[in-house]
Amino acid sequence: MLNTQQVYFNLLQFHIASCFNFLPIQVDRARGKVRLVPDNKIWRLFYWLSCSRWIFAVSKGLQSIFSPVDLIDSPAHVVLSVGLAHVVLIMHICFIKYPELAALSFNTLLESGGSLIVSTKTKNKRLNVQELVVVLLPLNSFIFPLLWLMLMLIGPKAQFFLYGSLGPTFQTPMVFYTLCWVEMFLFTFMVVNITFWHFILALFFERCNIIIKDGIRKLEICHSKDMLPSVRMWKVAAACTHCRKIQLLLQYFNTCFSYTVFTFKIYSICGSIAMTSFGILLTKTKLPIALAYLVAGMQAICVFAIIFQKAFTVPAGMRKYKNKILQIVKLYKLQIPREDFARRVRSIHNTGIAVGIFQKLQRSSTPVFLDFITRSIARVLIAFRYH
Repeated sequence: MLNTQQVYFNLLQFHIASCFNFLPIQVDRARGKVRLVPDNKIWRLFYWLSCSRWIFAVSKGLQSIFSPVDLIDSPAHVVLSVGLAHVVLIMHICFIKYPELAALSFNTLLESGGSLIVSTKTKNKRLNVQELVVVLLPLNSFIFPLLWLMLMLIGPKAQFFLYGSLGPTFQTPMVFYTLCWVEMFLFTFMVVNITFWHFILALFFERCNIIIKDGIRKLEICHSKDMLPSVRMWKVAAACTHCRKIQLLLQYFNTCFSYTVFTFKIYSICGSIAMTSFGILLTKTKLPIALAYLVAGMQAICVFAIIFQKAFTVPAGMRKYKNKILQIVKLYKLQIPREDFARRVRSIHNTGIAVGIFQKLQRSSTPVFLDFITRSIARVLIAFRYH
């Protein structure tokens, strides 16, 4: 669980980004809530510029298919085409198509009663890996724009940059510095928007597990022999309503973010394989570029594994919560028919985290992902070894 000081830096980042119109929201840092700003024309202008940058990346990626493999350009074309598509989809889903659901998902993360913001008594408590990732999310707004700037300064004529696609006549110092500022601006804008989504994603799974455990713990009181039957019935009915609310919250989340989870999985697969394997191949010739590629590849692997670490435990927790309710109904005589109440509890589906329309996240998702990434990187390295 996180305290107010640790989450404060995330909220401060979103507040500063909203002041520069990088996010179309207003942030209440005291309560940990956000309010959408509809029809933010400046943000929409940045959004369409990002879409144009994605179209440019896709066109260059398609051109690279019919060209000889370049150890520097080829992985960048793949990652930019998939990564920018993922970022554009996040901005479209969160702030254009489903802005109310995105705001609802954010505002339920830090509400009172099972809140992730707790008193400063937990200040010295050690953070788990998922909470540490949330605390360090604001660093992405500095690290990755600097890596992008470093790549532009090392290889300005690379084909995945705007400057490298210009003809020799237009490749002047003034045009170079202008396009550097444009690229840095757009890249920072997109990193801030994807950080907002990662903040929701990481804390949502944490919160779901916390409120499920709190509900199960409260049901333990029903085993007390001194409890009146009417009070026991009220607590069981409240737990059933609470379980239904969790199911609806998960359905809202899947409606809003299922396709972004799918594109994030595709980006993690492409980015980790392309960046890590080509980064290893470039270690002997282009060490700075190789280090940048390896950092991006390791980040893609770690973020997927860490963020979705607790996603598969949500359906298991819901199943345990429902079984606990049914157990109390069977053990004690309540003023309602057991069959009717059992039917009501069983009607609550064990909703999992959807990955597009194809599948749900399962316990084996992360090990299978890591195994596939490791095998694919090894295949790429072996292929270039005998090329």
